[in-house]
Amino acid sequence: MPTPINSYSASDPGFSALPIDELLAGEADLIARIKLCYGTDRDSFERDVLTLIRRYAACVHLLPATADNYFSKPGGLLRLGLESAFFSLQGTDAHIFSGRMSISARRQLEPRWRHATFIAGLCCELHRLMSHVIVTDAAGEAWPPFLTPLADWLAVQRAERYFLRWRPQVIEARGLGLYALPLVVPPAVMADLSEDNTVIVPHLLASISGIPIYREHNVLDELVRRSLALVIDRNLATSADRYGSPQYGSHLERYLVDALRRLASSHPAWIPNREKARLWLGQDGLFLVWPGGAEDVHQLLESDQLAGIPKAPETMLELLLAAGVFEAAGAERSTWSILPPGARAPLEAAKFSTPAIILGGIDSPPEILPQALEFKLQQAPASAGSPPTPSAPTSAPGSPQLSLIPPPTGDDANV
Repeated sequence: MPTPINSYSASDPGFSALPIDELLAGEADLIARIKLCYGTDRDSFERDVLTLIRRYAACVHLLPATADNYFSKPGGLLRLGLESAFFSLQGTDAHIFSGRMSISARRQLEPRWRHATFIAGLCCELHRLMSHVIVTDAAGEAWPPFLTPLADWLAVQRAERYFLRWRPQVIEARGLGLYALPLVVPPAVMADLSEDNTVIVPHLLASISGIPIYREHNVLDELVRRSLALVIDRNLATSADRYGSPQYGSHLERYLVDALRRLASSHPAWIPNREKARLWLGQDGLFLVWPGGAEDVHQLLESDQLAGIPKAPETMLELLLAAGVFEAAGAERSTWSILPPGARAPLEAAKFSTPAIILGGIDSPPEILPQALEFKLQQAPASAGSPPTPSAPTSAPGSPQLSLIPPPTGDDANV
C-alpha cells in the first residue's frame, strides 16, 4: 500500500533545493512556446515575461499543485502555472479587450491586456502556497510564505533539501493569492498595467482572487478559467501512474459556483420568487429548481467552452453537495420538495447551504417570502379516499418588514 504523501518517515528524502536556472531548464520547451506566442524581441520577453516566470518559480519551486490529484508530481505547481499562462496568452489573439475604445487607444492598451492575462494565468493557483502546504527544512523550521519566496528562504536557511506536509481538509481561499502576488509581480509592472486606464488591474486582481465582476465582462478571467480547466482536464486524462481513479470533476466546484452566481445576477428566469422562477427564497432558505437549474448551468459553461464540465445533473449535484454549496434533505435524499406560491404541484429543488453564496453580490437583494417553501404532507388527510394535500401558505400583508427574530410559536404567540 503506498505511503500517503502527507505522512513522512524519518527517511523521507524531501525535495532538493535546486537553483532556479536548473528548475526552469526542465520547462525550456514550454517557455520557448510562451516566447513565440508573446511575439516580442528577446530583450522585451526577458523583461516582461521571463522575469515573472523566474519570480514565480522562486515562490513555488518543486511544490506539487495537489497531494494526490492533478499536477501532483514534484514541480506540479510550476507546470500548472506555466501551462495556464500559455493557453491564457494564446487565447488573447482571438479577443478584443477594449472594444468600445478608439483604435489608437486599443493599440496602446492591448499589449497591457495580454501581459495582464499572462500574469493572471501564471498566478491563478498561487493561493495554494498560503493555505494548502507547510514547508520545513531539515531542522523543522517552517517557511513563511507570506514573507518571502521559497527559493530565497532556502538560500537563507542554507538548506539543501526541504520537506512538505499537506494541511488536512483545507477550504479553498483564492483571495490569499493576492498576498503572494507582490512576490511575483513587482510594483513597476502593476504601475505599467494601470497606465492610461482603470480596468486592467482590477480585472487582473478579480481573476486571481476569484471575485466576480457583475457589471462588466471580465474577458481576462474568462480566458484564464477556460485555460485552467483545459490544462487540469488534460493532466487528469494523461496521468497513468496515479493510485486509484483520478478525481475527475473535483476541481470544477469554482466553475459551477461562478455559473450559479452569473445566472443569478443576469438571467431573468433566475430572479427569485417570480412566476416560473428557478430560484425561490423563503423563510426556510434559498432553493433552486432541479434539474432545470442544472440545465441552465450546463448551457452557460458549455458556451464558455470549458473542458471537463459535467453534463449530468446528478454529477453537478454530487459535486456541489460535497463542496458544501448545497445542503441535502436527508441521509437518503439529496433534493427537497418545495411548493412555491401559485404552484399546482410540488417541485424538486436543491437547497443552498446559505443564500449569500449566490445572492451576496447582487445590488438589490430579493424580498424573502413570508412562508416556508418546503412541502410537507398533512398529518391527517381530509378523508381516506382523498390524496394528501399541502398545508395552505400563510397570507402576508404587502411589503412585509423582514426580521432576524424568528416568529413566536406555541404559548409565546398568545402572550
